[in-house]
Amino acid sequence: MSTKKEYARKPERVDVCIVGAGATGGTAAKVLTEAGLSVVGLERGPWLTPKDFSFDEIKYLGRNYLHPDMRIKPRTRRPDENSKSEIFPFSPLPQMVGGGTVHWNAWMPRPRPSDFRQLSIHGNIDGASLADWPISYDDIEPYLTKIEWEFGCSGLDRESPYEVRRSRPYPTPPPPVTAFGRKFYEGCETLGIDASPVPQGLVTREHNGRPAAECTGFWNLYGDPGLSKSTTLTSFIPSALATGLYELRADSYVTRVNVGPDGRAKSVLYIDSDGREVEQEADIIILCSTAIETARLLLQSKSNLFPDGLANSSGQVGRNATFHEYCYATGLFDNDVHDPLYGWTGYYLNGGSFQFYETDESRGHINGSFITASGTLQPINWSMPDRPLWGQAMKNSDRDYFNYAMKIGMILHDLPQESNRVDLDPDVKDAWGMPAARITYKNHPNDVAMANWQVARNAEILEAAGASRIHTVGLADMIPGTTTHQHGTARMGFDPATSVLNEWCQAHDVDNLFILDGSSFPTATGVNPTPLMMANAWRCAEKIAATPGIGKHSAADTSKRPKATARPYVPKDGGRLESDEVHPTSKAAWRTTIPPIDPDSTERLFFDEHEWATVEAATARIMPTDHQPGAKEAGVTLFIDRYLSGIEYIYASADGSGFLELSGKEADAWRGRIGELQETYREGIKELDRLSREAYAADFKALTDEQQDNVLAAYSGAPKPETIELTEKLVTVPASAAASDRGASDNGADFFSALLLHTRQGFYGDPVYGGNRNHVSWDVVGFDGPKSLEDSANGKFNVEKYMLGEMEWPYKWSSDKKSE
Repeated sequence: MSTKKEYARKPERVDVCIVGAGATGGTAAKVLTEAGLSVVGLERGPWLTPKDFSFDEIKYLGRNYLHPDMRIKPRTRRPDENSKSEIFPFSPLPQMVGGGTVHWNAWMPRPRPSDFRQLSIHGNIDGASLADWPISYDDIEPYLTKIEWEFGCSGLDRESPYEVRRSRPYPTPPPPVTAFGRKFYEGCETLGIDASPVPQGLVTREHNGRPAAECTGFWNLYGDPGLSKSTTLTSFIPSALATGLYELRADSYVTRVNVGPDGRAKSVLYIDSDGREVEQEADIIILCSTAIETARLLLQSKSNLFPDGLANSSGQVGRNATFHEYCYATGLFDNDVHDPLYGWTGYYLNGGSFQFYETDESRGHINGSFITASGTLQPINWSMPDRPLWGQAMKNSDRDYFNYAMKIGMILHDLPQESNRVDLDPDVKDAWGMPAARITYKNHPNDVAMANWQVARNAEILEAAGASRIHTVGLADMIPGTTTHQHGTARMGFDPATSVLNEWCQAHDVDNLFILDGSSFPTATGVNPTPLMMANAWRCAEKIAATPGIGKHSAADTSKRPKATARPYVPKDGGRLESDEVHPTSKAAWRTTIPPIDPDSTERLFFDEHEWATVEAATARIMPTDHQPGAKEAGVTLFIDRYLSGIEYIYASADGSGFLELSGKEADAWRGRIGELQETYREGIKELDRLSREAYAADFKALTDEQQDNVLAAYSGAPKPETIELTEKLVTVPASAAASDRGASDNGADFFSALLLHTRQGFYGDPVYGGNRNHVSWDVVGFDGPKSLEDSANGKFNVEKYMLGEMEWPYKWSSDKKSE
């Protein structure tokens, strides 16, 4: 009887199979196909294109259109091996064609030579697992240059002791200075801190046939409906497709790497859109799935030859994980003294410094980080730690400080620890029945010391720039994984006993298996890792293509292969043609079949009459009417009613003409989420009435404003928030908890938290969702957003008029006083 595994489909064998089509998978595909190798790319997520993107804060920051749904693709975390794990959206990198380069804010500062020699410089640090890289800055520098010029980058060429050696200047100059960027430069100048523009993945001049970037302000965490943002979706992947040698299969979930009797990688097993198991054979297999997912895949790929997971004879797979963390200080500026800062303009970042990057032991820690001024996002989620959560105090804070706030953030250069790891959770499975990745992570004392020291310096810069109130956000006891920077779970090195890969990111144990994502990093750096990951992927892919016999792979013999059919180069469409098959359940196939919400409708779809009146009364106290409109005038109750009515009004289409019809596992996940919220609201409204009758012998909707405020305070368990008043004396407030720019979620929220969030979303979100009627709320805070989602999708919207324009370096300011 045969024991051979039968698969639903077994496509033709190819030279290379790449798992993942993001930053590194797209880079490797470009290099290998342009060298003549046949490549299949398997991407777990959908093949969306710029036509699917828009400047919709609810869709992207509130409902995580780009990011993994934890009901479908859960992750768990715990602080140590003796603690029980919890489901948590840890480092939720988009799983889609283009990967993290679709949502990223595109900062591209280079690493420093010291990043590659951590063990040599610092020696053994107690509790850490420092290691030297098997390559140097000089080895990677030519490839960093290739990425900058081929991918697209802007930056400033200047002489400074804080700059690193470059073999070629930046392709284009930096973008214009923002008003908040100017404050950063002024604060740095006052304190004698070296500061300069942040290198970013955008072009400010026509470059490689690509137009100069449009300045929209909707940058960090948003997909780009144009070609402003450098992303593999619209650059390297279309280049690979144009060769005719790259077959990209989206919605293909790789669950295992198979090995043959000789211990070499034979094929990958994946689940296609129809739920069928498919085996793809290849001479060489390259993993580019991110450090978390690559470790998970290797550990899932156990066999008799590899009982502890594929390529894991060292026991190091999943270990030495580093994730950075984003810590920062936020400053509020007196609107009677300063001009508006417009923290929602620009390209999120504007002005940075490497002055604190290298080790200075007088600070009480080793290493350092790159710091940068950044924006505060759009009205729903704008960054103000410890902002009053509801009532007149919240509205006053939004109105007074939305345009008078800025951040100075840092990327934490966290030390690797062998105990910080990724493994398989024995109790939690994803929607396909596979074990979820479990992250075990505890801060090293050096991480805490670095974060505290640097955030304090950032606060000093804000003070020097004129901030009246500063909130500091340091390192939480249990890091929330707010960054999507992942490294170290399959580190490279020369010794097979202490590393998983060699200097070419080739597995020590499996010679035709390569790992080209951030898993290979022996240590983290203090800068965004994406450019370094891409440069290393280019370096290793070039080696694979140019070296017959590497992984026992012969040089490509194109004479024996049918002539490749070239495809058009279509960056605007992400390389996808209309003829490309998209499965009906894929997010890429969702169509606008649901008409828009009528803002004047009086029809109730979820609430009954009493519930509607109660929610309308409660939201009117959360966002009250004063001399400007409040929740009632904005139609917040209609917004909440439509959201809770089912899954019809979850995601507006990119052009705002209606709503997308969800399908597949995501539709099921949203049905479950909405069902829970429906029950939460029904019970919450009953509890509001119970508290009201207990205190005042009447239902909530019948109470006076003051009485309703008292009931809401009692429900929340905290006093009614008080308005924040700025004084001449600087106030510095440590934030009560780590905060993030990732956007608030109602997943698993209690009634009061959900009601607060939904009030903000209905008040400040795009009117297509039924709230913010006639954009009345944007006038309250002075937000000049797109007049319609169609304007954001067709390139008509930009915010250049709020920026200071291009200036010659070094920047000079005519005045720092408020304009008359």
